[in-house]
Amino acid sequence: MKTIKKIMALSLAVLMIIGMSACGNETTTTAATTEGTTAATEGTTAAEESTTEATEATEETTVKTLADFEETPTIDAIKEKGTLTVLTNASFPPFEYIDAEGNVVGVDIDSAQKIADKLGVELEMVDMDFDLLIESLNNGKGDLVAAGMTARPDRAEVVDFSIIYISMGLKVIVPAETDIATFDDLDGKKIAVQEATTADIYAQENYKNAEILSFKSAIDAGNAVKSGNADCAIIDLLPAEYMTANSEEITLMEGLLSEEDTAMAVAKGHEDLLALVNDTLKEIMDDGSLDASFDKHMENFTLE
Repeated sequence: MKTIKKIMALSLAVLMIIGMSACGNETTTTAATTEGTTAATEGTTAAEESTTEATEATEETTVKTLADFEETPTIDAIKEKGTLTVLTNASFPPFEYIDAEGNVVGVDIDSAQKIADKLGVELEMVDMDFDLLIESLNNGKGDLVAAGMTARPDRAEVVDFSIIYISMGLKVIVPAETDIATFDDLDGKKIAVQEATTADIYAQENYKNAEILSFKSAIDAGNAVKSGNADCAIIDLLPAEYMTANSEEITLMEGLLSEEDTAMAVAKGHEDLLALVNDTLKEIMDDGSLDASFDKHMENFTLE
C-alpha cells in the first residue's frame, strides 16, 4: 500500500536525524547529517501526498456531515457538560504517548483538541488499558476513542468508526542476531504483543504453535525482545520504527505482516458526533494539519 510505504519513509527519515544525536556517536559526519536532512524533506513531501490520497479515498465514500442533521442530541449533551471526554492508551507513539512533563500527547490528542474546539468545550483525555477502551466507551465513560485503533469488522459491530485517517501495518521486531529469517519462522517462538490489539489477534490466529506473551503496552512488548524474554514482537509500524531506530540489540524484519486502517470510534447511535468527527478529520487532512502533527510528534518523541 502506497500510504504505508510513504509513512515508513517519513518515520525513517526523521529518525535518522534524531538517532545521530541520541546515539552520541562522535564519528557522525556532516555528510550523513545533510543526507538525513534531505531524506527528511523528501519524507515530509511523501507524507503530504499520503494525506491527499486518504482524502481522495474519503471523497469516494458517502459519509454524512454535520449539515445532514437537524437534531444533534449527542453534541448537545457534550456541550451541556462542557467537556469532550476522549479515551486512549498512551503507549502508542506518535499517536499517543506520555511526554517529559507527564502529559498525554500525540497526533490523536491534537486531532481530539480540534474536535473539542469545534464543540466549544474543554478536552479531557483518559488514559487506560487498550483492552478496556471499547467497553468503557459503550458504558458511557467517554465520548470518543482516539487510540490509533484499527477499524476491524468485529469492532465495527459494537462501535461506529470514523473515516480512515491513516493506513499502517504490523511489523516484526527481532534481536539483531536471530535465526528468524521469514514470517513462517515465528511459529514455535515466543512472540511478544500488546494485549487485545490486532497484533495480539494476528499472532493468536496465525501462529498456533507459538507462545504468545501479552503486555500492557507496545513498548513493553518490544523491550521483552530486547531483554531476551521473547524471541520476537509483533507491533504496529510506527512504534516499531521508533523502538528499533537507535538500538544495536533489536531490529525489524523486512515487509509487513498485514495492512491496517486507523480510525476513531464513537458509541453506536451517536451519529451526530460521528459526523462532526468526520468533518474535522477531513478538514485536518485537507489543510495539512494532520501531516504537521505527525511531523511534530515524530521529532518530539524519544523512547526511554
